[in-house]
Amino acid sequence: MRPAALSEGLGGLCGGLCEEAMRDDTIISPTGKGMRNDRQGLGHYRAPRGGRWHDGCDFLCEPGQAVAAPISGKVARLARPYASGSYEGLEIEGRRMAVTLFYVKPKPGVMGRFVEKGEAVGTAQDIAARYGGGMLPHVHLRITSADPCLFLEAGGNPRGEA
Repeated sequence: MRPAALSEGLGGLCGGLCEEAMRDDTIISPTGKGMRNDRQGLGHYRAPRGGRWHDGCDFLCEPGQAVAAPISGKVARLARPYASGSYEGLEIEGRRMAVTLFYVKPKPGVMGRFVEKGEAVGTAQDIAARYGGGMLPHVHLRITSADPCLFLEAGGNPRGEA
């Protein structure tokens, strides 16, 4: 459904917020590539991981390639996927959602800055080196928080009006 149709479907209760959210808070692939599917597993959300579920999406990459901000927002902090080691990541806080990227070496000077969706925020690290053969290099993307109104279906009531 296109953004205007969603806004119209909500009977104007959004006050234009739904259309704006659909435009501003959609996510793009941080690597420009699709999700991984290899001998170590699938890269989609909730893919099985032994006794747990995968909590994000793994986008294929070439180690050393530029990684783009999947949303617009402030690069708020460094993120570490493991307690020790050289793998890094970062958290981006947008207006209506926040995301974490893992296996990304942040670009110098990016921390604390506002970045536009698609702007380079770092370079891809080679996570395959940690797990050996069978795992393809990828960047892990996780939504860490989101405004629930982003996911309302037509007929929802984002302002709590009767």
